[in-house]
Amino acid sequence: MMKIKILIPLIFSLIVLFFACSNSPPVIRSLTADPSTVELGEISKISVSAIIYRGDHVTFRWSATGGTIIGDSYEITWVAPEKEGTYTITCIVDDGTGAQDISSVDVDVIAKTWQTVTTLDGIASNKILSVESTSKGEYIAGTDFGVSLYIDETWRNENKDTTLPDNNVIALFVDEDDVIWIGTQEGLVEYNKGEEKWTTITTNDGMPSNRVQAIVLDNDKNLWVGTDQGLGYRDSSKDWHIYTVDDGLPSNNITSVDVDSDNNIWVGTDKGIAKYDREVFTIYDESNGLFDDNIYTLSVDSSNNVWAGSDALVTMIGSNEEFSYYTPDEGVPDFPVVASDIDILGRPWFATYGGGAFRIKDEVVEVKNSTDGLVSDFVNDVKFDKKSGNLLFGTDEGLSIY
Repeated sequence: MMKIKILIPLIFSLIVLFFACSNSPPVIRSLTADPSTVELGEISKISVSAIIYRGDHVTFRWSATGGTIIGDSYEITWVAPEKEGTYTITCIVDDGTGAQDISSVDVDVIAKTWQTVTTLDGIASNKILSVESTSKGEYIAGTDFGVSLYIDETWRNENKDTTLPDNNVIALFVDEDDVIWIGTQEGLVEYNKGEEKWTTITTNDGMPSNRVQAIVLDNDKNLWVGTDQGLGYRDSSKDWHIYTVDDGLPSNNITSVDVDSDNNIWVGTDKGIAKYDREVFTIYDESNGLFDDNIYTLSVDSSNNVWAGSDALVTMIGSNEEFSYYTPDEGVPDFPVVASDIDILGRPWFATYGGGAFRIKDEVVEVKNSTDGLVSDFVNDVKFDKKSGNLLFGTDEGLSIY
């Protein structure tokens, strides 16, 4: 009888506690910024942790006093504005019943700085032909003396004497699983960092040529390789298919390859641009819109605009297939435009061989060169690091990080 008397108030207390909690609004436990200090244009990951007592449709509403918010879940990417100061990012957590909690965090934005990396810091060579980065912010530099990987704050060098078929690393690509693809003059190398496995792929495996000049994975994770003897495609069964001028390409010398959101393959060659929709190649050249057929680079932005670089010229093929042009009259350096990439806000960056680098923002050309801090105006490659928001420039005199 005593046990029953004790249990009744205990059960009653638990019921009261349950209904009290079930009627409670959400509670934000923490709101963090990583990092809490960034340079102009860099990235901070903002994360919220909350206790939800009721409701089955939780929403997160984000706002900021400056910069750009990407995402709408419990973690967002905040891109710093191009003005120094302290910015406040605010999150409102709503449990779907109208009950809310709100919290804010500050991020300090400081001036942009340049960092230079050379052989004195551990890379294999100062002549950097290609650059890339992993999802963890690990940098990769392809040089004329092998590949250098910045892992755990240490440069590790691999070359022909260790894991590569050739020392000239012409092209690099990192897929969403952080597998590193390395293009050389003597074959393609697949480096699975997690398994520490290096695999060399050559014409013996089905590639059109051993000289790999461009690498990309499409939206189905199939591999496309641009070579000096055609376009190679490796399907999910790892069977190779080769496309050449006989299949509709304007040239077999493939200088660049990219993929749009519709999974079309865009191919830059020395005789124009081709779009492959898995059935036919559509050619863009001087006969229907290009000013220069000799394409060194192309990149596709999130709106499916295609940005192509040639001699002192950028051509933009819009998603509506209208053409726009940027020349020295608009501020493009009067040098070959040899590499390109798209930053997180969809702005194209370009590398020139002799005139530094530049971006096109709101149709305005903004140049960065050795007078600003770039280690050399002879730039071979440019890549946007999606983790930090930094830009990597591979030059003839070292790696510049901005």
